[in-house]
Amino acid sequence: MKNLEEVFCDTGRPTYTYVQPTEYLQTKVALRTPGKGVVIEGPSGIGKTTCLLATLDDLGYNARQLLSARKKEDREKIEKILANSRDAGLVIIDDFHKLEDNLKSEIADLLKTAAEERRNDVKLVLIGINNAGDHLINISPDLNDRIETIKFGVATDQQINQLVDKGERALNIKIEDRENLIRYSMGSFHIAQLLCHTLCILSDIDVEQDKEYQIKIAANVAVENRMNTLARTFSEARLKFALGNRNKRRGLLPYYSLLRRIGESNGTVSLSLLYIKEPKRKASFQQIINKGYLSQLINNNEQLNRLFFFDKGSKNLSVDDPKFLFFLRNTDWNSWEKEQGFIPDDKYSYDFAISFSGKVRDIAKKLADKMLEEEISIFYDEQESAYILGNDVEQYLAPIYASDSRFVVPIIDDTYAEHVWTRFEQDQYRYRFDEKSVIPIILSSYHERNNDPLLKIGVIKLNQDKDLDAGINHAVDLLKQKIEE
Repeated sequence: MKNLEEVFCDTGRPTYTYVQPTEYLQTKVALRTPGKGVVIEGPSGIGKTTCLLATLDDLGYNARQLLSARKKEDREKIEKILANSRDAGLVIIDDFHKLEDNLKSEIADLLKTAAEERRNDVKLVLIGINNAGDHLINISPDLNDRIETIKFGVATDQQINQLVDKGERALNIKIEDRENLIRYSMGSFHIAQLLCHTLCILSDIDVEQDKEYQIKIAANVAVENRMNTLARTFSEARLKFALGNRNKRRGLLPYYSLLRRIGESNGTVSLSLLYIKEPKRKASFQQIINKGYLSQLINNNEQLNRLFFFDKGSKNLSVDDPKFLFFLRNTDWNSWEKEQGFIPDDKYSYDFAISFSGKVRDIAKKLADKMLEEEISIFYDEQESAYILGNDVEQYLAPIYASDSRFVVPIIDDTYAEHVWTRFEQDQYRYRFDEKSVIPIILSSYHERNNDPLLKIGVIKLNQDKDLDAGINHAVDLLKQKIEE
């Protein structure tokens, strides 16, 4: 009599419900080729490791080392193999994208020499997430023709259906809401196993049935049950990532936006493609990436480090855990957004755009640097000088000051009105005084005039002759509070 956990496995390799993926034959041929390294990559939970182990069994490979880049003791073994690879045999490194860059570089060297010499005493098989092999190719471009890269895609509905068929026969059951179960699985063998396992538990089935049993519980009930269970594990991580390093709930929220995009993906988001698809978010995404804030968020939190992987070279952000991906995919984002008090400003490209005359650039730069340090999305001309090159400058700048920034911050000194570009920028944002979206910073060198319109609105005053850094910090604190209003 078969037990439930042997049939629908929520962890480990399935015995009764293994389905051969489309990539099986390519994997088999690659494993038979002497010396040639193999990179197996694809989303979490689609059966990469299971397929590899099944293929090795079919080929009769008994002697092999299965190592994980997540385990300290395994990383030490990997270092020893790289130091002396003679007679190492078949070495499988799971989650190899998690290795340090110096180890990846050494692996690239070994892959290259093993292929060139058609060595029979060592063969490396690397398993990783989507595009995990790109980093190796970046390290050694000529490696591309010396390794076999096998890209696993999501399972088809037919393959998920085959998995359910095998499980039903093994346990002598019938799942009535199979169509929706397949849809909720979203191409993941792992999630299909998880949902079938949950439906059986909810139906009080833990062993093979004497006579066929009809499971009438809807698939969405299994999803809700799993979501409630997974919430205890993943709710804190979901919120921590969405808030970012600065716990922002209002304004431009790049971390929250990225989290939602991952929840709508197969587990990997290409930031380079996202820049093209969502140009209004490009600046805020680039600021947290180019300044290292996204890497900092992930690396400084143990749980986030286990769940996410960000490749700075390819600019791909991936989820490493299929259960967490399932949790994100089934989050009701609109409800959760309201529950947590997130108020994103999706119609803007920047929280603030700074306008200033060249005479006070040093102050503008200090202000911009401090705002970037606080992860506030800003337009400051120097940081976008490369994008301005070759463009019509007026066409490039006009929308930024007219509508693409939530607030405009003109830094007013006695020379502000004398310069062509500050007059141009003022023409763009002039009407926004009525919208209360212009926040002037008045320098102590500015001489107020009678009937000066700036006297009628709230401004930030900055004394250039006193502690300038303290004044800048105070100004940034006020601007942060403005975002959170």
